[in-house]
Amino acid sequence: MHFKWLTAFLLLLKKSTSDSCPGRWVFQPCHCEYSGSEAGIYCNRMNGQSIANVFNRVSTLANVYKHFDYLQIKNSSNLELNEKILGDLKFRVIKITDSNITLIESQTFESSYNFTEEFILFRSTLHEWLNNGFNLFRIIKQFSNLQKLTISQTNLKTIPENAFLRLNSTQTQLLNINLSHNRIKNIGDFAFYELSEVKFIDFSYNRVKHVSQDTFAFWKESENEIKIDLSNNYLSTKCFESLAFSKTKRKMLLILAHNNITFLDETVFLSILNNSQNKILMNNNPTVCNCKNAWILRERKTIIENLLDFLCEDGHSIFDRSYGDYYYCTLKNVDIEDNICGCGTMKMVHFLWKIGLITNYHKEHILDEFH
Repeated sequence: MHFKWLTAFLLLLKKSTSDSCPGRWVFQPCHCEYSGSEAGIYCNRMNGQSIANVFNRVSTLANVYKHFDYLQIKNSSNLELNEKILGDLKFRVIKITDSNITLIESQTFESSYNFTEEFILFRSTLHEWLNNGFNLFRIIKQFSNLQKLTISQTNLKTIPENAFLRLNSTQTQLLNINLSHNRIKNIGDFAFYELSEVKFIDFSYNRVKHVSQDTFAFWKESENEIKIDLSNNYLSTKCFESLAFSKTKRKMLLILAHNNITFLDETVFLSILNNSQNKILMNNNPTVCNCKNAWILRERKTIIENLLDFLCEDGHSIFDRSYGDYYYCTLKNVDIEDNICGCGTMKMVHFLWKIGLITNYHKEHILDEFH
């Protein structure tokens, strides 16, 4: 009895598998693969019209399964994706890789806009019409159930303002955005404003050199922690507007590693570090432990657990120093040079003489003792 039941179950499973991936001729020159519990369609070295012909033909077949886990389009030298290219087929994951993408129209993926959970553009070249960001994100924000977005190793240059703004609804399922290894210079204000549940935004290995107070603004508070990775960009100290990150409205891990930041502006970063739930990672920056960073030692008790890997010129943590070492930073309210604090005694003596706190006689006498 049990043997018959098991046999019937295996036959049913086999039928389900073959239903998901029908005969080879159905999707040619694409092909269907079934692995584990997932069925996917793979189209290699095909242009957009050939792909459209396949899916439009399959759409006319009554007994072919129309919902798939995966669509991969790969190695297309001239990929034009016109309207409704998928026919009535739906895909949980859509991936385009190693291709030269010249066109994606607003209704290209219409049949899958309410079904797709992950969208991937990888190692591909975007036509100028797409790499400015506006037209590309006009398409991306139509995926109402999107959970993960990856655009990586492309020539994308800009994330437009209100990139994910949708009329009458928001992409509440979108949790993970990977925009690493592109050529992004500009991130528009309020780009992620509507994404109340997003947990990770990865901008690593780009060319970002400005963060405004509205770049990472969100309209709604969230209990989720957000991780923002800005490592390996073109960021320097002056690239952050006052109150940058002040409208994030959630606990935050901010990764600023591998940039060109010499000091942290107190007006930008103190409010972030004063919140014990926030962390800032600073390794591999040319940070200088001078007067402009003295406020970090003044606030040591509050922020020591929140500011990670902030190293001085000698390779030691700034927290190995004492705030008392920087008492001269406020003498006569002088605008201290960036590199004056933490430097050698001779330069400091010259500085004190320059601002009139010691005479020329005392200057020469002190310097003689160090020769």
